[in-house]
Amino acid sequence: MVVLISRLLDIYMIIILLRVIFSWVKPKNPTSFHHFIYKSTEPVLEPIRKVIPPIGGALDISPIIVFFIIGFLKRFLY
Repeated sequence: MVVLISRLLDIYMIIILLRVIFSWVKPKNPTSFHHFIYKSTEPVLEPIRKVIPPIGGALDISPIIVFFIIGFLKRFLY
């Protein structure tokens, strides 16, 4: 069970990383995959953005904070 949770957290980190990449390279015609990435990460990233807004209005550090939280959770699991 611990391994499954750890793998799911790894997959979620990959999804967040894809979201970061998509924020740098905006596609002209977003696909359903792009929408899936956005909708699966926004519920986690938005509350963090409310507490810590983007720096200078452009640099969003909420994915970095989520990476730290996931890393902490993974260490807590073992």
